[in-house]
Amino acid sequence: MFTGTDEFETKKLEIDVAKFNIYLLNEFMFESLPQMVLIVINAYITGTFDTITKTSIVISAIIVGNGLYRLVCKMLLYIFKEC
Repeated sequence: MFTGTDEFETKKLEIDVAKFNIYLLNEFMFESLPQMVLIVINAYITGTFDTITKTSIVISAIIVGNGLYRLVCKMLLYIFKEC
């Protein structure tokens, strides 16, 4: 999903692309998304929407959006390949 292929050619290392994609998806789901939610909740409770908070929210949103985009694209490619 994140490498753009199901096969990966390496000369020195053996990389399991399926596991790599799963680990990246887990990072997206269990790190980036909750971090963004916690930042927004914290900023709301404390009432501090300063530059650092806004920057952190934007960067987390970019990471989450990128993960969703790649996941949806990979799923659509898989679905249309089957048809």
